[in-house]
Amino acid sequence: MKNYGKEFAKAKEEYYKDHKTCLGEKLIPNVKCYGVMTIHHAKGNKGELMTDKRFFRMLCNNHHKWVHRNHDKAVKLGLSFPALLESMTK
Repeated sequence: MKNYGKEFAKAKEEYYKDHKTCLGEKLIPNVKCYGVMTIHHAKGNKGELMTDKRFFRMLCNNHHKWVHRNHDKAVKLGLSFPALLESMTK
């Protein structure tokens, strides 16, 4: 199994340059934007998805938790994909 640690660090650094604000702030206004900025892997983080920036979503820690707790709503907002739930249960 390939270790994507170094590749993810590079992809994350590149992504952070162009994405400085939390997507949840406007999409989920009833949740307070709080905590460090994190990358949500909207389609999961298995294999090459770990470094695929097309599926990165910049979220503060609070909105990131909300996305994982509210998967169906997150899918409707474009913050996750339906396949994520499927891959998380396998």
